[in-house]
Amino acid sequence: MLKYIIWGWLSGGLIAIQAITNGAMNERMGSAIWTVAVLMALASLATLVMAFITSPQQPVLLSLPAIPYWAYLGGLVVAFYMFTITQIVPQVGLAFGLLAVIFGQLSFSLAIEHFGWFGVAQQPFEGRRIIGIVLVLAGVYLVKR
Repeated sequence: MLKYIIWGWLSGGLIAIQAITNGAMNERMGSAIWTVAVLMALASLATLVMAFITSPQQPVLLSLPAIPYWAYLGGLVVAFYMFTITQIVPQVGLAFGLLAVIFGQLSFSLAIEHFGWFGVAQQPFEGRRIIGIVLVLAGVYLVKR
């Protein structure tokens, strides 16, 4: 479990750095959507290289038809997140922008688990979870600049 906490922590930390680097690129390019296009192209290239190195025999094309149509939304979500964070961080600040995103992640997660959407195990809303999301929302308010 500790390994996954550290991995998540590191990923979250890198997302904070990414928000800054996206903003720096956007400032020089003058277009958030083109900034995201360049970054997504770089991310796609890096991911393809890693895929060929780590699992070159994976029959990717054969597995595509078995994937549910809604699973492809993940790519659109990444693009939307990149565009959003590139736009909002320069306007509202790094901490506020990322906390707003985290609030969205947690509130959507609670709803998805409560209703069992996308095949996840159902976990009903309960007091602890509601208090947790309220505390995150309070955090968003408290770091507002």
